[in-house]
Amino acid sequence: MPTVVPRVVGERYRLCERLAAGGVGEVWRAEDTALDRTVAVKMLRPEHAESEEYRERLRLEARHLAALSHPRLAEVYDYGDGREDQRPYLVMELIDGEPLSAVLARARTLPPRRVVEIVAQAAEGLACVHAAVLVHRDMKPANLLIRPDGSVKITDFGIARGPETLRLTRTGEVIGTPLYLAPEQAAGYGVTPAGDLYSLGVIAWECLAGRPPFQGDDALAVAIAHRDRPVPPLPDSVPEPVRALVEALTAKDPAARPDAVAVAEWARRLRDDPAVVAAPPGPVLAAEDEPSTAAGTAEVPASPHRRALLLGVGAVAAAALTGASGWALRSPSAVRSARAQTGGAPSARPRRTVTVDPTDYYGHRLDSVVEALRRLGLRVSVRHQVVPGRSSGTVVGLTPSGEMAVGTTVTVYAARTLTTPSAPRRTARPTSPGTGGSAERTRAVVRRPAPPGKEKAGEPKGRAKGKGKNHGKD
Repeated sequence: MPTVVPRVVGERYRLCERLAAGGVGEVWRAEDTALDRTVAVKMLRPEHAESEEYRERLRLEARHLAALSHPRLAEVYDYGDGREDQRPYLVMELIDGEPLSAVLARARTLPPRRVVEIVAQAAEGLACVHAAVLVHRDMKPANLLIRPDGSVKITDFGIARGPETLRLTRTGEVIGTPLYLAPEQAAGYGVTPAGDLYSLGVIAWECLAGRPPFQGDDALAVAIAHRDRPVPPLPDSVPEPVRALVEALTAKDPAARPDAVAVAEWARRLRDDPAVVAAPPGPVLAAEDEPSTAAGTAEVPASPHRRALLLGVGAVAAAALTGASGWALRSPSAVRSARAQTGGAPSARPRRTVTVDPTDYYGHRLDSVVEALRRLGLRVSVRHQVVPGRSSGTVVGLTPSGEMAVGTTVTVYAARTLTTPSAPRRTARPTSPGTGGSAERTRAVVRRPAPPGKEKAGEPKGRAKGKGKNHGKD
């Protein structure tokens, strides 16, 4: 394979300017000489051009995008397999815009209404992706392009996963970007559409707080934090309905997250919420302490779904970057938790504090959660939110979380059903003081009086003479 950049790719695409480059590929602005239009050409870097794995991933990215058609997704025009001494390439729609990561680097935080708008549009695109039985697996600000009119485009499906990509992921390997990695991805379990929604929730959290929820120079420590630690609460300046949406998206339990269709509908409704419309950008949260790199020191709550999630993957043993399109994390063996390492010895910490992990309560009935928290010595405040796709009375959020003093007030968010007021019920008036109950009133038949002189003998006046066999009978 050549090590220099060709002037023309596929005998028709003239490369003009390199727009972006990473460890695996690079993107160029190019002119399509056949159709006289400007396009984007994505190519593998020379050192990866002969790798069958990366070539296959680029080919699958082309197939995935070609099978999708949605305003929130970049359109694919052409693909070349790299024959005739050229690198494999993918020709796509050239999007006039900038990555959300560049927007955040400049503005740090965005107004809540702008954030829910981005979430709504991104969720619309993900709904199309998930309906095609695909998972993006690398949702991050750099892969959301913001156009001048404010519209959003999802890009970079280089590590998207469909049924035919199972063979490309080695056992125990996780693909994604650590800052936005879903807990189940960090644990080495299968990736589902819920993982994309978690990453979108982390993106929203960063847009509102000015930084990702977990930071650090150690990618391994950040991934473990996503796996084991609850996402910190957002600033109080963020409107409560927006906080509830982000909390639902970043639930540790994948089953507790709403799907892409529900998220899009939820976020669109929030755009018109007066509290959201009027809220300005919030302050930038100060960076927290770097997550601990001691993989075996995190205490793991013992709820059933947490045990299932972390079984056999108590920590991650090694991590390696795979380039611009993703991050690989391997977990060949389990590492015991601190409790197991210490032989189950009781903690020396005084019992004046308790630790609350919201993921232990998400998806459970409100009354059982309230009872469990009160048994811990906590006060409980309940708030209800309309959450599409969640049963009424199901817990969808909890704040604050982590270690707290006994007696602290914890706010529990529960889903409720949006009801439409019904018209007042009209009650039939009784025809006489002795009329029976409502069941009889509803069976009353209004009859016209018979003409004078036509009354049937022995029948009260006002009752019509029937022509049919059963006419006039109730």
